[in-house]
Amino acid sequence: MKFLLTLSLILGTFALLIHAHAQVFIHSEASSHDLSDTHTAPTPLALPLGTSFLEFTVNPFDLDLFSLDVPAGLQLDAVIVRSYSSTPGNLSFIGFQENRTTLSSPPSSIFPDPIQYALFGTVSLSDDLLPHMIGRTHATLSGSLPAGKYAFWINETRDLANAVLEFQSSEAPPIPEPQTSFYLGSALLFTFRRSRRRPSRH
Repeated sequence: MKFLLTLSLILGTFALLIHAHAQVFIHSEASSHDLSDTHTAPTPLALPLGTSFLEFTVNPFDLDLFSLDVPAGLQLDAVIVRSYSSTPGNLSFIGFQENRTTLSSPPSSIFPDPIQYALFGTVSLSDDLLPHMIGRTHATLSGSLPAGKYAFWINETRDLANAVLEFQSSEAPPIPEPQTSFYLGSALLFTFRRSRRRPSRH
């Protein structure tokens, strides 16, 4: 009886450890359905807090489109290439448009509207793609993506590719209320004026 109880505790602990280290997927095409290829109806995905993964397969005739919801209070900090398998030298495309749940136009090589994008492949393993996408054409975004809706487009440029992207999110820093900012500014101004009026000592 004691042996069975000990064995049960060991197996229970082992199961908890496996669960704790299990990867959280916001979507996996290997275990679920293919991501949408319709620009007016991308697959809706929600970003959880912490680390999560997106697994997909694309080829030149296959689009992977999804809308990513970054909930209030969170921010997207990184999109890291964790796995990429394709022919040598091949590259894939990933881009997004902000404040949208659908792409503004049908995906094509002559996409007419602004989109933040990056190319990635085996040379990009462990690279964070987010700074490359944000820094491409956008002037108002920097660092992390704030809470909101984002329409993402993944496309193959030449050959079939299998990839896993890691999404890292964190709690967004609180935005000071206008009243708090006013009082803080007033206090700093009062302190500055007082220091200027104080007579110097020789």
